Amino acid sequence: LPQLIEKLGSAQVIDIARARKLLGLAHFLDGMGDNYERWCRLAKSQGTRVILFLDGDKRKQIEQQKVAERHTDVKIIILPENTEFEEIVKGKAYLSALIALTGIPADETYEVKLADWINAFPYIKNKAFSKRVELWFNCNFEGAFPRKVEIMNKAIELAKPDEINPQPIIDLLNEIESQLNETSFL
Repeated sequence: LPQLIEKLGSAQVIDIARARKLLGLAHFLDGMGDNYERWCRLAKSQGTRVILFLDGDKRKQIEQQKVAERHTDVKIIILPENTEFEEIVKGKAYLSALIALTGIPADETYEVKLADWINAFPYIKNKAFSKRVELWFNCNFEGAFPRKVEIMNKAIELAKPDEINPQPIIDLLNEIESQLNETSFL
């Protein structure tokens, strides 16, 4: 997230001074799991204000865990349905990162080949973007698939500013600022 914010700031898509100030007053915790209600309780036990920033496929877990009901003071920002954080960068940038990290032959048609492959297997359409890419890679290439965080970091590095959807980041920064405005920190 900080790398993405720096990239958007360098391109003057967002106010980098404001973003750096907000980031300096915030702490990001990668939950690495789906028990959001528990993470909310843990964070709030430390006296913090909580903002959940989640992939679009986490809506069901949030509802099942009754997070909004149990934690009315927690702001929940969920990406659009069936969208995940990795899709903040365009697919072309994500695939370019995969090429750079794995050494598979560069091919400008990978986006088309991936789309065709997904269309050939309808059950794959229900999977998250990064899972579809991983399945496609594993079926078509030798070698280990990199960790998602490695691909995303490389995708951010390689992406042009217009290949990044800044809106989820802007929404997150606005919510951080809103939460901090209710404290004495800003």
